[in-house]
Amino acid sequence: MDAQGRREREHRGVLASRQISRWLRKGGYNSSDKLVDFRRRALEGVRYCYNDGCEVVGQRKDFKVCPQCKTARYCGDACQRQDWTTGGHKLTCGTAQMHT
Repeated sequence: MDAQGRREREHRGVLASRQISRWLRKGGYNSSDKLVDFRRRALEGVRYCYNDGCEVVGQRKDFKVCPQCKTARYCGDACQRQDWTTGGHKLTCGTAQMHT
């Protein structure tokens, strides 16, 4: 990557950090602590799988969404099936849509 492209990418990163800091300050959060946590989560990933027994960590975009309620996320088909049959998602799926 050339020098100008590198500078533009760094500039976008600084602008994004400033926007996130402003947003956090509006909510009364200590922006430096929250920003560090936000960056760590973005790099490492977090646990998004709705199945309680699952420990898979990753990026949110990599987890499949329940096609019915669109709120539960799963790391794969096995976790989705397990949560549907024994985890209780079958009982709560769709109730969020009925209350809105």
